[in-house]
Amino acid sequence: MQKAILEGKIGEKFGREWPINGCNSIGDTFRLIDCQTQGFTQYLVEASENNVDFAIQRGIDFIGEEELLLSIGKEDLIITEIPAGQKSGWAKVLAAIALIVVTAGAGAMMVGAAASQAAAMGATIA
Repeated sequence: MQKAILEGKIGEKFGREWPINGCNSIGDTFRLIDCQTQGFTQYLVEASENNVDFAIQRGIDFIGEEELLLSIGKEDLIITEIPAGQKSGWAKVLAAIALIVVTAGAGAMMVGAAASQAAAMGATIA
């Protein structure tokens, strides 16, 4: 079973392991956790404001910003908190991008839900 492993304080707060079968991207993974917990997105915002970044691994390979929207494949994801000043060259700053991915997905879901509800009530969207 494929899983996301949250290391450090994020894992303590939101659970260390998450089954992610059916998730096709890192964005799907973040949205899955966000939908099933309270405060996940807020935690990412506060971490970013407090100079905490995240390194994301797919198996043994670290994922850079340019790979964030690509398929995650079949390997586990490992998301590790790192102090902003302590990251090495391979560890990319992903907190802000992850926030965008999570909140953009949530916004799209809200718009879709509102459109469905409006259509059910007989309204049209111009």
